[in-house]
Amino acid sequence: MTTKGSRREHSNTTPIRRSTSFGHTLLTVLYWSYCISLALDFRAPGGGGITAGHAVILAGTVGSAAGILALGWRHALQKPTGYFTILWALYLVSTAVVAGMNGIEPGTYIKTALPVYFIFTGMLVVSAMIGMGYSMVELLRPVVVSLFVSAVWRYAYYRFIIGGDLAAMRNEIISPGMPALIAYAAAMIVLHPRLQWHALAGLGLALWIITVSVTRTYLLTIAISFAGAGAFALVAILNRYWSEEVLRRKLTQAALAVGCGVAVVAAIAVLLPVVVDRWAERLDSKRAGNMTKDLTILTREAELKTIVNMVSEDPAYHLFGRGIGVAYNWHHDYFPELALAFGSVDEVWRTGVAKDYIFPGHSTWTYAYLTGGAIGVASHLALFACPILFVAMLCTRKLRSITPESFAVVAMPAIFILSAFSQTLTENPLRERPGGLYFGLMIALPQLFFTASHAQSVRAQARANAQQRKLQPVKSSAPIGEMPAPQRL
Repeated sequence: MTTKGSRREHSNTTPIRRSTSFGHTLLTVLYWSYCISLALDFRAPGGGGITAGHAVILAGTVGSAAGILALGWRHALQKPTGYFTILWALYLVSTAVVAGMNGIEPGTYIKTALPVYFIFTGMLVVSAMIGMGYSMVELLRPVVVSLFVSAVWRYAYYRFIIGGDLAAMRNEIISPGMPALIAYAAAMIVLHPRLQWHALAGLGLALWIITVSVTRTYLLTIAISFAGAGAFALVAILNRYWSEEVLRRKLTQAALAVGCGVAVVAAIAVLLPVVVDRWAERLDSKRAGNMTKDLTILTREAELKTIVNMVSEDPAYHLFGRGIGVAYNWHHDYFPELALAFGSVDEVWRTGVAKDYIFPGHSTWTYAYLTGGAIGVASHLALFACPILFVAMLCTRKLRSITPESFAVVAMPAIFILSAFSQTLTENPLRERPGGLYFGLMIALPQLFFTASHAQSVRAQARANAQQRKLQPVKSSAPIGEMPAPQRL
């Protein structure tokens, strides 16, 4: 990231940062630890519980978050993102109450609910760091490194350390941070005024893993992410936000992105020809016409029918749900047709989906309905809508005050939401702990620009007052996106 001036010291930084370098170093270490720890998370072989490795990873994440909030708790809730943070906290309280009322064991609830709790802690941590004077680059760089580490670690861990059939671990090798990595690559390639080689590397890494995993859903995710970035590029062009030189660079960057994609796919075709055969099999979604529907749709319908039946057992479940951690299964009516894909009905039973199991769902919306009822669905709708609203507020009110280097970061949360939303019908981006952490980190980024805008307003008023009193005007402020100042609730 090459944003100019974003690391410059400003007069509105916190006492921790002004008084001693130790405070700044401590916060930096804690923030890096918070971002990186869960990047090393993994699924226990055989679907087991939390292992010693998980405990160390979670201790690093929770401990670093606690340290940051102990130092910056005064800035953890700032306008306007703090309002949504409070709303999400109320939803988390409701999930705990509902789980207790439905007799779900506390350990099961905590293990299953950790992703949605990490959304909450991510928003608090980013807001606190912004309030303590950390710049855009300082906030974003650990997140980007974490996304790369998570993608490489997941692929290497299941591909080479665990080993086994590549087709059997198709979902395991994809990092929970993949939607965020794709959104970052799309935002930087399309919207940043300069070529960002690390963004091209991120796109290439994502394409390699997605292609090897033979996951069709992520093709839609890539398309939607770049379409969203293109929409923001159109806003910039219509507002004459970019110079002609920047527009010429964009054509070069677009060509490089396309070339990167073609090169990755060609390399896989040469080095791993079995992947080409698996794609041909995967695209034959109805198994040569033997199945009435695509296998993905069929399995999601089997899950949905069970969920609807469970929620319909009591009218109160439609409002409050049955609690995070509730056990469910796929409906048995779908087993005969599923056997065409799995090989036999016995094989369907062997996979475990026929029995009661605890799993955060293959769809964000159906699982939110099962566990939280109408309240859960409404809370998740707000989770996807509020970041879009925050970005829209910035683009409509403060676009001229945002530097071209910062524009990609302004748009990134909205592009990430589009990327994650594309997953929600057939997948659940909040299924794993790192997915929740990246959600919280990404959707809190708009606060950086709201805080900087507030600082500019305060300083402009101070200059006006100084002129009225015939005093020396205070030094003018830096561009928005470079100079955060707290505006607490």
